[in-house]
Amino acid sequence: MDMDMAKQAVTAKAGIADRQIALVRRACAMIDESEGERLTLAEIAGALDVSPWHLQRLFKRVMGVSPRDYSDARRSAAFRQQLKQGESIAQATYGAGYGSSSRVYERAERLLGMTPAS
Repeated sequence: MDMDMAKQAVTAKAGIADRQIALVRRACAMIDESEGERLTLAEIAGALDVSPWHLQRLFKRVMGVSPRDYSDARRSAAFRQQLKQGESIAQATYGAGYGSSSRVYERAERLLGMTPAS
């Protein structure tokens, strides 16, 4: 069974309609395309013409994580990817959308699997 079929089976079992999945995909696309800019739940929900509460609940039901957790994971991945491509820590920090290097140092172990001193 491929991933699309597995996802369809899970969503069918959970009673998630195609239009709800499409809404969450649009929310994911907005987050992915935000280029490091941190969108609020209210901004995303407003653009999709749904309430923030509805989007939060539906997103978690479909994706298994909150929109914020999804956004954080995408930003962490962008940070790691930029480091792998040879960017400096400062360039990767701001390129991934972190407002300051202190945000990266606070999360370094989770982001990189080690502390800055390691």
